[in-house]
Amino acid sequence: MPPNLIPILSTLLLLGTTTAGSIFTARQSNNPPSVPTTSDLYTVKYCITSTIGEPCTLQPISRILYLTQPVQNPSKCEETVGQLGSLSIADLTLPPGKVLYVEATTLVPSQNGNSVTVRPTKKTKQWGTPSVSGKTARFYLADAGQYSVEFVPSSLWRDYSSTTQFDALLLFVDPTLALPPLSVTQSVPASNSPSDPGKVLRTLGPNKSYVFRSSRTYDWGKDVVFRIESNTDVWFEGGSYVRARFVQTTSRVTNVRMMGVGGAVVDNAYPPEEYDVPGSTDDGSRQTIHILGKSVVVRGLTLVNTNTGCGEFGYALNINANWAPIQDPSDWRGGL
Repeated sequence: MPPNLIPILSTLLLLGTTTAGSIFTARQSNNPPSVPTTSDLYTVKYCITSTIGEPCTLQPISRILYLTQPVQNPSKCEETVGQLGSLSIADLTLPPGKVLYVEATTLVPSQNGNSVTVRPTKKTKQWGTPSVSGKTARFYLADAGQYSVEFVPSSLWRDYSSTTQFDALLLFVDPTLALPPLSVTQSVPASNSPSDPGKVLRTLGPNKSYVFRSSRTYDWGKDVVFRIESNTDVWFEGGSYVRARFVQTTSRVTNVRMMGVGGAVVDNAYPPEEYDVPGSTDDGSRQTIHILGKSVVVRGLTLVNTNTGCGEFGYALNINANWAPIQDPSDWRGGL
């Protein structure tokens, strides 16, 4: 799948070092971004089995995230050239020691079952070739990871027009993850809650555990940044949707975990007022998650960018980025 069609990342495991900061304000968006809808271009079913080749009863996935280029005037933005396609994303969970049996059907008129590839083939080929019937493919997945299901011949990727208008299907397969008991976590207030602090820049931690809940609204109508301190866990319930960013480059942190369950989404949706504020909008790079530190784990989150403005790009995830502001520039590699 072409890299210019991937504004999204589901992270499985990343390790990471830290440093320098300030306070900033955010402006209200004149063109509020819309929440991603459910895809009608693909259907996906799956079930859990013990071994490759063993049958099981397929069950449909109720929600397949659908995203297209969010910029409202793409013809005026050089950054959107070649991004006329779409992404359909299904989130699956693979228990330890088990295998997923998956059925994917394309409803895209230009696609068919004459040629089906599940990438990365370096992993999937060891689990067998997909069986195809009409516009439906069935196959096994025996490991967590990110997979692209393509109902097109490989030759398509050598054609610019077809590539840049491709409707892609991604499967994000996460390992089983259970939320801790409510007694040991602190729920993050909803954006419309009286207990919400109303600040643009908020702090999580240190030495605490938080959870973003699926039943709560986390959309402040402006850019909100959570700064994570050391020894802090941040959990996201399955189905939770958080329009905020998570940045820590003002001090060197250790033992930070951000853990998502069952299709949790973090959306980089709104522009900041200032372009380059250390610890918030470092180098204007607009990271959705940016942490400098040791023992940093980010797992099971789908990161998206629905910002509607030209030039409002943003990196999905950076751990110990070498351009980030730090107190000792000679030491940025020290925590890896």
